[in-house]
Amino acid sequence: MYHISDDKRSRESSAWIYEALVRLMETTTYADIKITAICQEAKIGRVTFYRHYDTIDDVLRKKCDEAFDGLIEFLFDYKKNAPDEPTFFLKPFLRYWYQNPTILKQLFQAGKANILGESFDTMLRKLRATISLRHPATKYSPYFFALRTTIPIAILAEWVKNGMDIPPDELSETLLHQLKEVVKFNQMG
Repeated sequence: MYHISDDKRSRESSAWIYEALVRLMETTTYADIKITAICQEAKIGRVTFYRHYDTIDDVLRKKCDEAFDGLIEFLFDYKKNAPDEPTFFLKPFLRYWYQNPTILKQLFQAGKANILGESFDTMLRKLRATISLRHPATKYSPYFFALRTTIPIAILAEWVKNGMDIPPDELSETLLHQLKEVVKFNQMG
């Protein structure tokens, strides 16, 4: 877990720790990075690290959670600016990550896609709490939830692996077209 208070000093220390981790990731594999090295790179004491984070993963987790908070804002702004456009989640989702790819790349480089999944799950739960649901919760809801998180993460993983070489709108349209083709095929008797 991370424990960042809202005071300026705490935010600065947290930023120094994250920046130190990023610098170390440029030269060292993530698995070989130690808290001592982060503290030396950030020029802080171990006590300061542990005041903010329990583990190195928590440094990435905090940054990922912040990115997903930004995604929520982006999604609401997107919908507000195009209220009549039928919106599929994938298009604004990909646009956001195309504009904010840093933490994605760091998570995949570190082999920590699980953190991405956890943050995504947290974001969806926040969204569920703030928007009206079209369908009431059922015993199948956790499975639908899992489906809605794993597919976008798998798409992000492949997209990052390929250098985000396809523009987000093109990728979204192509994937949605493919999904429609699958549905049409399955409707054939």
